Amino acid sequence: MPEDAPTPDAPKPKARLRDIAIAAGVAQGTVSNVFNHPERVSDAIRARVMQAAEALGYQGADPLARMLRTGHIGTIAVIIPEGLDYAFGDPAALALIQGVAAVCDETGRGISVYAAADVGAARRALASAAVDGFIMYCMEEEPGVLDIIKSRGLPVVTVDQPLVEGCRTVTVADRTGAEAAARHLLELGHRRIGVLSMELLPDSREGAVSLRRIRDSIYDACQQRLLGYLDVLAGAGIPAGEVAIEECLFEAESIERSMPRLLRRQPGMTAILATCDRLALWAMAWLARQGLSVPGDVSVIGFDDIAAAAASRPPLTTIRQPLVEKGRAAAELLIDPRGRQEIHFGTELVLRASTGPAKG
Repeated sequence: MPEDAPTPDAPKPKARLRDIAIAAGVAQGTVSNVFNHPERVSDAIRARVMQAAEALGYQGADPLARMLRTGHIGTIAVIIPEGLDYAFGDPAALALIQGVAAVCDETGRGISVYAAADVGAARRALASAAVDGFIMYCMEEEPGVLDIIKSRGLPVVTVDQPLVEGCRTVTVADRTGAEAAARHLLELGHRRIGVLSMELLPDSREGAVSLRRIRDSIYDACQQRLLGYLDVLAGAGIPAGEVAIEECLFEAESIERSMPRLLRRQPGMTAILATCDRLALWAMAWLARQGLSVPGDVSVIGFDDIAAAAASRPPLTTIRQPLVEKGRAAAELLIDPRGRQEIHFGTELVLRASTGPAKG
């Protein structure tokens, strides 16, 4: 066997566009059009090129070569404040990711999800992440990863957090929605109203919430919802200091601890405002286990309108926000801003069977 002959086990050299062009008897530019702009090539030529590519075992363009040629990776990063179990376990976060993924599918892009529960690890990963831009969901600005992201010089879109200089943003009328929820309960005659809140600071704390803790919150959506509740209740003669607010961890077990405290702090409570649907649904399940009916004994209203809200028993009254549409808007704003810096969505009160007139 000649010295320069390949051994039987040697891998075949990777096929290139030039090789396919020679095999198909067309120009290399024609082959490029087949894979990148097929509408420019006749069906017959396209079929011939594809047949040659298959015969040569062509596996597609080299991603690194594509990046060097176009300056784009073809992937969008979504950054969430918790672990990946949160991203794929929380219906609201999952819906946002689905919205981003839909736009990626439509535009031939990929999606990467990064968790910032460990800020140090996230900063290291994001410093070298092979992506074209970042979508930050419910992320605090400091301490955090924004400085690392902005140092990359790539476009950034924030979702559900305060406006950040140099970043485009997608926002929702959280405060307006919360005001509608509180007014709904007041119109039903409720005055002894308790509040279940998501976490306000990343310290895994449960218990009574002070006005200072609300002001210091780094989670904008939750902060705005609480302020909306308190504004409307204060306008009805219920001062903020008299409203029992319990901060919960985002898990059903936390509700088991929080609900007894809330009932002790708000004797005779007839209604609950929850800053998200999952807290509301867990609270309804807890009330049922205590032999209390919803809404006969306690009315409950949530926020988000996740799929489980309509399927619960009774169906949950809630504030609807466009969960999937937020993700779509964030991806579109990242890819093609069209001069826009912000996309803002409204909210809607959805009346179902979990709220009713105050007893007595």
